[in-house]
Amino acid sequence: MNKKSLLTISFICMSFWLSAQVQNLESHFNKPFYNDVLVGFSLYDIAAQKVVFQHNANQYFTPASNTKIVTLHYFIENDLYKDSIASIQYTTYKNKIYVKGLGDPTMFHSKFGSNKVLDFLKKQRKKIVLVYSRDSFPYKDGWSIDDAKKGWLTEVNSFPMFENEVKIENGKAFPTYFQKNILTTTFSGRNIAENTFFTDSPNNEFAYITDSKTVENVLEQAIGKNITVLSDSDFDFSKIPANDIHTIKSYPYEPVLKNMMKTSNNFLANQLNYIAESKGYSLSDFTQFRLTDGSGLSRYNLISPSNLIEILLNMYQKVPFEELKDYFAINGQFGSLEKVLPNEKPFLYAKTGTLSNNHTLSGYIVCDSGKVFAFSFMNNHYLKPIEEIRTEMYNALLFVKKNY
Repeated sequence: MNKKSLLTISFICMSFWLSAQVQNLESHFNKPFYNDVLVGFSLYDIAAQKVVFQHNANQYFTPASNTKIVTLHYFIENDLYKDSIASIQYTTYKNKIYVKGLGDPTMFHSKFGSNKVLDFLKKQRKKIVLVYSRDSFPYKDGWSIDDAKKGWLTEVNSFPMFENEVKIENGKAFPTYFQKNILTTTFSGRNIAENTFFTDSPNNEFAYITDSKTVENVLEQAIGKNITVLSDSDFDFSKIPANDIHTIKSYPYEPVLKNMMKTSNNFLANQLNYIAESKGYSLSDFTQFRLTDGSGLSRYNLISPSNLIEILLNMYQKVPFEELKDYFAINGQFGSLEKVLPNEKPFLYAKTGTLSNNHTLSGYIVCDSGKVFAFSFMNNHYLKPIEEIRTEMYNALLFVKKNY
């Protein structure tokens, strides 16, 4: 048999093999299980630079926390992820020091160890004036009022402190300023209009309302000094000569972005989006999909698997994969995939997303062949138990791992 004949036979065999792969995935998504589930999937061969399978890939879905992939993408695309976070700006004016927060989520954060801002404010001898910015309604379009009442939604503001949360441990509140606001009851939640917290457990967490008076009191207690709070309309930093404005950077972006992605931290995501917006980034600029927050808590968010594939590819081209995959949860290892497929060697590097009746997973899959694929798997509008959704999803991804 000549060489040309061998190549022809090899090509025919490969075609049958690829056809069988596609047919298997088609059978998966056409099974009765998905009759009452809106499901979309896209699988992209990075080396071959082509989509190898898709199902409803251009349909829009509620992405839940897959939105955080878009937030990460901004900082990678704009080469900020290797920088440190600008925490505050300050200037001296008429023998007072005016301080403006820049949205840094790591200020007084329990997991990030920088105390630069805290130490700077503590040592000041001049009167401190905090120039503070917060929307009159500091929630994003599409956030659930139920989550706000339960105290799960942290507000977005220019000077976040202590993750904008009250943590109760063994009945004691931190920051301690809120101790007097804790009431032991038979249910848990927060008064929607004020910082009164109801807990049925000695250990709990609630988001606090970040109005200017609360921020003033919390900061005064933290630094042991009296301060004054002004709105950004009362003191305009843009009118101060640039040479008279100084910036303090706190913590590197990289570990903060990784924590946001691996633990699906909504507070970090929304504050990082606040920072991005201050640099000119705007969610309203997206015309191919719709996002209203940086975390995925909004029910108004709409994005397709194909959109997410494009974003995943952009990051793959920008950052070496060995470095990029460390931003994602890993099956059986850590993050939101820690308990997923623990008996399989690491092959899924992905971001989960969950809202009631919505579950999504997007990222990268390393197959047994050694090939790397980008994928996006989105399940919306189902009433089935989420465990069943996950089982079907991971069965399909295991097939990809073993056969592509």
